[in-house]
Amino acid sequence: MTSVHVFGNKANYINTSATAITGSYVVKSILSARTARVPDVTTILSPNGIQASINWKDNSFNINGHVLGLDDLRFKVKSPGSLFTKRWSYNKISWHIKYQYDAKAWQIWRLNGDTAEEQTSAEFKLYKSKLIGDSVPATITFNPSVSESDALFLLMALIYSEVTEHPPPSLSRGFSDNVARAIAATSDILEIGGMLRD
Repeated sequence: MTSVHVFGNKANYINTSATAITGSYVVKSILSARTARVPDVTTILSPNGIQASINWKDNSFNINGHVLGLDDLRFKVKSPGSLFTKRWSYNKISWHIKYQYDAKAWQIWRLNGDTAEEQTSAEFKLYKSKLIGDSVPATITFNPSVSESDALFLLMALIYSEVTEHPPPSLSRGFSDNVARAIAATSDILEIGGMLRD
């Protein structure tokens, strides 16, 4: 069954809990530790005890104690029609990630060689606010073929991509509006956030 999680903190989905509305429960909460205004490590907790984290200073991912540098996980690949596309690789599986502006969503496809599967492996739909009527919460959907450890990795890749590679036009320094809000909402304990890198 497809696993769908709803984020509970409006557009600030990097400072949030997650609730599974269909399928297995992959992620429960996203937390961060910090030594300054910007968190050092973002940790994703699953209800089954598996932990995954992004170390923003070291530029690395940690999945259940297995630490991997971003240079070993993310690659820029030339493709027809654009200068580069992003390819992520983990556990001997390669993934293509792309932001769909019309849908306001990040999508990931599993790759067989250089060919992407027709069906997406994961989709991260961003929060949509409305002046009239109910706003639409952010959701992340995992294909049934995606394992729990792969789902946690893909969630980290999506968070990292949204934080570092999808700044709104009004912010010229590479800041995601979500991170800007998270940093602005300073408190003694900040649940989630990330250091921004170009």
